[in-house]
Amino acid sequence: MNIKNSVIFVFTHIRGVFCLWDD
Repeated sequence: MNIKNSVIFVFTHIRGVFCLWDD
């Protein structure tokens, strides 16, 4: 797996968690 892909995956995952908290 590319490091860039893993970074994007983690970033989107964390952002999704924040979206759930914001809701």
